[in-house]
Amino acid sequence: ISAEGAETWVRYRFTPQHSDRPAGEFKGRDRLREEIVARLAEHPVRYTLEVQQAGPGDDPHDPTSVWDTEFFDAGTIEVTGPDPDREQGGEVVVFDPTRVVDGIELSDDPILRYRPAAYSVSVGRRV
Repeated sequence: ISAEGAETWVRYRFTPQHSDRPAGEFKGRDRLREEIVARLAEHPVRYTLEVQQAGPGDDPHDPTSVWDTEFFDAGTIEVTGPDPDREQGGEVVVFDPTRVVDGIELSDDPILRYRPAAYSVSVGRRV
């Protein structure tokens, strides 16, 4: 939502700029964390933020609908290292796509509404 109140529906994705894997095998319960720490030891990890704007007739509330508009690059996210203070003392970080900032609103996508609960169950099983 713009400062003037104009609304634009978009979809977004983060695409890795490099897909090279670090040397070594990562197995076990903490394998994903071990792998990202190994990647970050070699170089920063970068993702391109790609945005697709809804066209006329596109349904932003149906996650299965296909939009014909092209994605465009909207920015880059760079991860330079792990946060050593995260998830200490019982604090657990959970990805929640329904947490938004001013100027962003959620669609009525029913799948989106179930994700926070599903992700909370998932993290509960990991810790």
